Amino acid sequence: MTSQTLIRTFVIAVLGVVAATPLGATVYVTADLAELTAEARAVAHGRVVALEPRWVDGRRGIETLVTLRVESYAKGDMGEQVTLRVPGGQIGPYRSVMLGAPGFVEGDEVVVFLASPGAAIPHLVGLAQGVYRVRPDRTTGARVVTPEIAPGAVPAAPARVVRGDGTRRPAALSAFLDRVRALAGAAR
Repeated sequence: MTSQTLIRTFVIAVLGVVAATPLGATVYVTADLAELTAEARAVAHGRVVALEPRWVDGRRGIETLVTLRVESYAKGDMGEQVTLRVPGGQIGPYRSVMLGAPGFVEGDEVVVFLASPGAAIPHLVGLAQGVYRVRPDRTTGARVVTPEIAPGAVPAAPARVVRGDGTRRPAALSAFLDRVRALAGAAR
């Protein structure tokens, strides 16, 4: 066997291995507030009090358990404190990132849309779409909610980007929670 034949055989073998490797993809379709509310078992407003990253799938990935001290529910009730699962996180020098998954820090004030199949640990509906950050308005100081910016989100239907779109503007926290309650009541 010549060296050229050996190299060709090696290249073909490598290409065969690469071609046989399964590919994964994330499809991230946007959901509006009504869809998030309908899919959620509970919608909670509260503050992040603990983060616990942990290994999953035999150390093949990391997820973070986020504990939220709940101030109020706009839909459902999972207790005064709820722990939810979020893909990704960091353990020592190892970091796992999933497109569309939000990040949290202790002290964050948020409104979260939670799904919970059976007795499993709840997770976010629509990943980052199921998180609305609460912060003070710069001019009035009133608490307002803003949706999480989701990189790579694809609208369900082709949509034109409109400058000053009202759905992306901050909303007063109380008005937002009232809107969710109304949507939850209409879905029954």
